[in-house]
Amino acid sequence: MNLSTGEKLKSFDSLRLIEPLLRALIAEKYTTPTPIQAKAIPPLLEGRDVLGCAQTGTGKTAAFLLPILQLLDGDRRSGKPKIRALVLTPTRELAQLMSIDVTSDDIWQKKDSFYFLQRDVSNDSGEKIGWRAYLATPNSHVEPWAKACLMARRSNDEAAANFAVCRPADANRIRVQLRPSDGANTQAFDVVINPADTIDDPGAAFVQLEMDAGGKTFRGFASQDGVEWILVKQYTFDQPLLLHGVAASSHGSKPVRFVVGNLRQRLGQMAYKQRLVSELSAVAIGASATGSASDGL
Repeated sequence: MNLSTGEKLKSFDSLRLIEPLLRALIAEKYTTPTPIQAKAIPPLLEGRDVLGCAQTGTGKTAAFLLPILQLLDGDRRSGKPKIRALVLTPTRELAQLMSIDVTSDDIWQKKDSFYFLQRDVSNDSGEKIGWRAYLATPNSHVEPWAKACLMARRSNDEAAANFAVCRPADANRIRVQLRPSDGANTQAFDVVINPADTIDDPGAAFVQLEMDAGGKTFRGFASQDGVEWILVKQYTFDQPLLLHGVAASSHGSKPVRFVVGNLRQRLGQMAYKQRLVSELSAVAIGASATGSASDGL
């Protein structure tokens, strides 16, 4: 969209906005659209795709949200609520991102090899604890069974009992993996979260890990949108698993980068709290594992 061409419209009245939106704009003392608003709103109201670029503070949010509100008002639906508009927030201020680079073997069978950003929750084990995040990989054509997971673990031993909700890197279903006791084989439980059964390389997947008070019973959930959650697996261990955090493995000799968005932890009935890399301890588990992590990309 070229903002240097075309005549700037003189008022919001010229943009064919509905009366409730015009009244709201007048109440907030907005009378004249900015260039990005004048150029973007008309084609958006027609249902066309628009890619706009403008400086901070020029009204991009209103340029897109005003048409969204008008189109939603003109298409009211009854029945079960469904997602009809999706707003992405890729800036650090609105969506906290961390990146993890890992080279390792796998989180599988009787011993694991991975990079672990962990938090010891022993002092909070009397409360119910929850973790949420969305997981993605920006790499193309990575090893299909590279994984990023929300994990609870008994210890940092490579054979320790654990429970993990994992997002494989390529065309595999979201899964819960668990090792029921130290040294046992890992079990896997997949879940369908979209019609194709799989997620593509760059797609994000939302995962959730819940621990009941006492640290022995865990539940893993998956979601495609972060709104509707599907229970993948519940399991009760003989001993508590009190090392929690984000685990990543590359499943081979080539490094893989994972992106973790909005990593949050909840204690009891309290609201979810954002967690940063600086609040977690980094551990490479398994002889071949190396990694690094940082806030941002």
